Amino acid sequence: MAKRLGGAVVAVMMFAVLTMGSAARVAAQDNTVTRVVPIVAGARQACPNNGCTFVLPNLYTLYVITFPEDNIAPLYTSPSGDLTIFADTLDSSNESLNDFVQGEMDAASTDAGYKLLAPVVSGTLGGSPAQTFAYTKTIDDKGSRVNIRWYMTVHNGSGYALEFTASPQRADAYFNSLGNILNSFQFT
Repeated sequence: MAKRLGGAVVAVMMFAVLTMGSAARVAAQDNTVTRVVPIVAGARQACPNNGCTFVLPNLYTLYVITFPEDNIAPLYTSPSGDLTIFADTLDSSNESLNDFVQGEMDAASTDAGYKLLAPVVSGTLGGSPAQTFAYTKTIDDKGSRVNIRWYMTVHNGSGYALEFTASPQRADAYFNSLGNILNSFQFT
């Protein structure tokens, strides 16, 4: 079974979102922000393992966050919502896309206030079979919520996951605007 990709990462990311991307506050969460870079509209971005690329529209800022486990995750923030890209070697060569997605869904279901918003739907990402699903969860003791949509695929022994997050008020518009990003995704 795949390890959890997001987990505590989502809380850190949403902390950044709720505080308008304050790098100092993100770093204070036991993580290190190693770079903060404005994204040029249309510039091709690389996945953490350089196994894929994608294009973002303007109004994104890149925070490269190093977590205590020495994992690096690029967090792209925008006024509408955020994107984090994960690229992980799968636990075994036999791990399927279904296993990869189910592992994340199982882990997410233990989050406070978890509620599935959209069941798993199959499609493609970068020309490979992919699956997407969405849920909402509570992110703090005040009851603040975040909506999360995952797009997950498996390619050459690695699992790729695009995690889009937005406040419930902005989620529908943000999630409906992802076509250009998803269509630009390609393996290298």
